[in-house]
Amino acid sequence: MKETVRFGTEGWRAMIARSFTFNNVQIFAQAVSDYILDAHSENKTIIVGYDTRFLADKFAHEMACVFTKNKIRVFFSERDVPVPSVAFSVIQKKTAGAVMITASSFSYEYCGIKFIPSYAGPAEPKIIKHIEKLLEFNESSYEYDSNLQLDYELFSKFDPMEDYLDYVKKFVDLDKIQEAQMNIVINPMYGTGRGYLESILEEICSQVIVINDHVDCCFGGKKPDPGEHNLEEDKRLVLENGFDLGISLDGDADRIGVIDKNGVYINPNQVMSLLLYHLISNRSFTGKVVKSVSSTRMLDRLCELFGVPLIHTPVGFKYISEKMRESDVIIGGEESGGLSIKGYLPEKDGILAALLVVELVAYEGKSLSEIMEELQKKTGYFYSRRVDIELDGNEKFVLDYFQNTDAFTLRGEKAIGKKQFDGVMYNYSDGTWFYVRTSGNRELLRMYFETSEFSELDNIELELKNIVQKIIKREVCV
Repeated sequence: MKETVRFGTEGWRAMIARSFTFNNVQIFAQAVSDYILDAHSENKTIIVGYDTRFLADKFAHEMACVFTKNKIRVFFSERDVPVPSVAFSVIQKKTAGAVMITASSFSYEYCGIKFIPSYAGPAEPKIIKHIEKLLEFNESSYEYDSNLQLDYELFSKFDPMEDYLDYVKKFVDLDKIQEAQMNIVINPMYGTGRGYLESILEEICSQVIVINDHVDCCFGGKKPDPGEHNLEEDKRLVLENGFDLGISLDGDADRIGVIDKNGVYINPNQVMSLLLYHLISNRSFTGKVVKSVSSTRMLDRLCELFGVPLIHTPVGFKYISEKMRESDVIIGGEESGGLSIKGYLPEKDGILAALLVVELVAYEGKSLSEIMEELQKKTGYFYSRRVDIELDGNEKFVLDYFQNTDAFTLRGEKAIGKKQFDGVMYNYSDGTWFYVRTSGNRELLRMYFETSEFSELDNIELELKNIVQKIIKREVCV
C-alpha cells in the first residue's frame, strides 16, 4: 500500500526509501509550488535548505528543480544549514517562504521537509490545510519526472551564516559574556550547527572545546537529540576540565541540551524557566509568556510571581509562533526545547537559546543548578518527564481509553480534574499532572507528567508504562 505524504506537528517526516522517496519529494514540492502561486503570485521566490542526513542535499536539489519548473526563483544554501538561519533568510531576502530538508532529532533512517512561510515561523494550521489539499490532489495526479532539470536562470546559491550570526548577536549581551571569561564545551551532534555557535563564543570566551563537529549522516549511530541520554561525553568533558557549561545542538540546530558546571543536565522545562527569570530580572523584559500545554507549571508559578500574563497553546511550535506574532511576548517555548524571545524570529532557535543560557550564567556568576535551586525555593519544586511508547497500530484504542476515563487513577489516587486539549490531561490533589497525546508524525504515544518529588518520577513512569501495556493487550476495557 502506498504511504501518503502528510504533515505532523512540524512538517512531513518519513523513513528514507520507504515513504521519503524522490517521487514523494517531487509531489511535496509541487504542492508548495501551487501554494506559492496561489498565495504569493507577486512574489514567486523560495529558499531551499537542508541538513546533514543521507541524500538531504539531493532531495533539496530535486525540490529546487520542481520550483524552477514552476517559474519560482530559488535561493539554495551552499551547505547544510540550521533551520533558524533559513527562517532568518526568509525575512532578509523577502521570499514567499522556505523549505528545509530535515527530520530534526529523528534517527538517521528518517528524512523530512519543513515549510517556513513568509513570516519566518512554522506553518500555521490554515497554511498546512491549504498545502495538504494540494498534496491530496497531487498524489493522485502528479507524474514523477525522472529527467527533471534545473533552470539555472532561476537558481542561485547563498550562505546565510555571516548575516544570520550578525542578527543573533543583537539579542545577546556579548560584553557581559566576555567579561565572565567562561569555558564551554559545544556539541553540534554532527548536525547543521557546526561552526555557528563556536564562531561567536571562541572570540569572547576563555576556552571552547568543540566535539562531533564533522558531517556524519548517521550521527555517530545515535539520534541527533540533545537529551540527557546522549550527552555523556559532554558531561565528562565539562567535569574533567572544570568547565562552566556544555551546550549541545540537535540535528538542525533549533533546540539545545545543557550540562552545567556540576555535570547536571538541565532539562528544557528548566531552561525555559531559568531564561524567563533571567529575561525579566536581568534584562528587564516585559510582556506575556506563551507555553505549550505539555510544558512545566513552574512557568505558571513564575508568571504569578512576576505578575506576567500566561498563554497556553496545543503542542507544536506553530501555535506558539502564532501567539508570538500576535502579542508582546517575553518568551515562548515548549517542553521539547524549542523557544524564541521578544523581538526575535517567530521560530525556535537553538543557537539563540544557547547564547542566552551562556549570558544567564555570566550575569549570575553561579551554576545553573544553583540558580534553579534558589528559584525553586520561591516557586516550589517541579520535576517533569516525557515518555514515548511505540503503538504499532494501537493508537486509537489507547487514546479512546484515556478519552473515556474521567477519573484516571495514578499512584492510588483518582484525578480531581480532566481536560481535553490536543490530548487528555489529568490533575491530582498534590499538584501532580499527567498528559497524554499521540505524535503527529508516527504511531507514537507521548506521555508527559510532573510532580513535586523527584523520587516519584521513576515510579510514575513505570506505572504509566504498565497501564499502557495492559490497554494494548486488551486487559482493560474502554
